[in-house]
Amino acid sequence: MTNGRLRACGAEPATFVGDCRESELLEHPLRLAGVVLVAVSIGGCSPGRSIGSPASPAIGVLQDVADVLRVNSTPKPPAKLGDLKAGRTLSPRGYESIKSGDVVVVWGLPIAAEGDVESGTAPRRIIAYEKKTPADGGYVLRQNGQVESLTSDQFKTEDKAK
Repeated sequence: MTNGRLRACGAEPATFVGDCRESELLEHPLRLAGVVLVAVSIGGCSPGRSIGSPASPAIGVLQDVADVLRVNSTPKPPAKLGDLKAGRTLSPRGYESIKSGDVVVVWGLPIAAEGDVESGTAPRRIIAYEKKTPADGGYVLRQNGQVESLTSDQFKTEDKAK
């Protein structure tokens, strides 16, 4: 016990990392791994993102478009902008991006059902994309609900829902 606290490591003064001496951390790999895990958690790192480069706003917009299309796919998928009545209030950003033409929707097919997505049997055709994607590359929304980035060449060879 030091200063009224139980210490996880030895009691002798030394160079400390948290409550453990540096040498004790190196001798006990699990302690070192725990310190590293805590440091990474505090630092805010998450898989798939590098520090300092936030995800593209287009990803969020296309996820909102997915929500708009999903709620308007019953009893049949939307065939035109006017069919997206529920999306106006559910996801104004998604609805407005479709209305403004910033996102192009390939009308007539629904986003896959949750069960199909979970089982991996959902179709992967493109059902919406940023308007710049055919010429410059950009993000696309697939029928299985995934948003991903494609180059213009990749986009040209992809299956679009029709």
